[in-house]
Amino acid sequence: MTNYARVVEVGPEDLIYARYIKPLSPKAATSRKFWKVKERSFPVKNREGLEVKIGDNVEISIKTGLTIGAAFLVFMVPLILFAALYGVGGLFFAAEGPRALMGVAGLGFGLVIPAFVNLLKKEKNYPLLEKVLTLDELRKNVACETNCASCGGCG
Repeated sequence: MTNYARVVEVGPEDLIYARYIKPLSPKAATSRKFWKVKERSFPVKNREGLEVKIGDNVEISIKTGLTIGAAFLVFMVPLILFAALYGVGGLFFAAEGPRALMGVAGLGFGLVIPAFVNLLKKEKNYPLLEKVLTLDELRKNVACETNCASCGGCG
């Protein structure tokens, strides 16, 4: 999956920090303003050592398999552990309350597992920097109907 971002910080070693530049729809922008959602930067690995400076527009790629694996780990593992411990609780307890508590314990344990997996990984799976975009490439690739000039492609 390919996305476009703007560099906000050049970090240590081969990391940069970026924010997505695709403009939000007016409805999404209003909702984010109401809930006071701040745009967060995320790390991107510059594996080829491209010359990047703050404010550059870049193309990044995210491996689809890693995205699916992370989603499974975060959403499905807790659900599976909930069902498994709830079922095992039925072997030991006749009442519904203790079985439900065992299920909730499995859910809680399943929510902690992704954090431990992330700690044990030696190499982090960051999005990868593919190329630095010129303004013309950005205008060609980012469709913008708002004319807000936030991405630099329409204004």
